[in-house]
Amino acid sequence: AYSSALKFVDESEVYRHLGEAFVNLEMFHGAVDAYKRELTFEPNDSDIMARVGHAYLGLKMYSDAISYYESALKLAPQAGAAHRGLAEALMALSQLDEAVVAGENGVRYAPSDPLSHFTLGRVYASMGRDVDAVKSSERGVALRPNDAAAYYGMAQIHERLGNFPKAVEAFTKAT
Repeated sequence: AYSSALKFVDESEVYRHLGEAFVNLEMFHGAVDAYKRELTFEPNDSDIMARVGHAYLGLKMYSDAISYYESALKLAPQAGAAHRGLAEALMALSQLDEAVVAGENGVRYAPSDPLSHFTLGRVYASMGRDVDAVKSSERGVALRPNDAAAYYGMAQIHERLGNFPKAVEAFTKAT
């Protein structure tokens, strides 16, 4: 089937779709391989580089993810998703000062992306900046009001702040 598909579409496009399928199945090794194959056709595509970074993030290979995110950002400094992914990888390595900068850049360059706000909120929460974490998470929730995970994260932050009525409210919305 794969060989047949190559006859009808651009080969690099097949690798992109194959990578997306692997990500959706949480088969991140396959996604890395597919996206790297796509990079052989389009070596200066920052979106593909960020996708490789995302796949490495899924594999918890944070240093590799950082390398691809940084390469993507050299080509496209305003790529919000690459900044967001970089923040996630840096946070996983406890490089919180760098993670907050990347997270803030993600929000700056992709203000309508709720995931950027949620990521920045998680970075702030990891730093103990709970008030900032709540504000960032609330901005994400405003963009995606039906996201249970966002409400759950906000509930945890409110609980840590001792604001139990707000925590209960957010937990209720999360379920």
